[in-house]
Amino acid sequence: MRLSISMLLATAVLCGCSLGESGIRRGTPITHVQLDRGRPDVISDSSGDLTRFYVPTNRPEAEWPWDAPRTFYYLDRNLAVTFERGKAVRAETIDAEMRERTLKPLVRRQGGAG
Repeated sequence: MRLSISMLLATAVLCGCSLGESGIRRGTPITHVQLDRGRPDVISDSSGDLTRFYVPTNRPEAEWPWDAPRTFYYLDRNLAVTFERGKAVRAETIDAEMRERTLKPLVRRQGGAG
């Protein structure tokens, strides 16, 4: 009985550290995600009620606060990974409407592969 409870707790702890089915662990540094997953198709930065979207090859000159949430969008994997203070805090599928209305047109305009 104790072994069953111990294994259940260990499983819960390990699953709790993972961000869904993405395989990315909560707290993973942004550089490690890029190394593992490659360059994202689109990046967004949020600050207050503003969000800006850009492709990595056309990064805006003005830097936003270092602690502003940043999301990497991997279109081929249908994966959006959000970072706060440089660490992964959320991973989810890309909203279909955002994908079609915002992300794909941006990638096409910038000459990317989306």
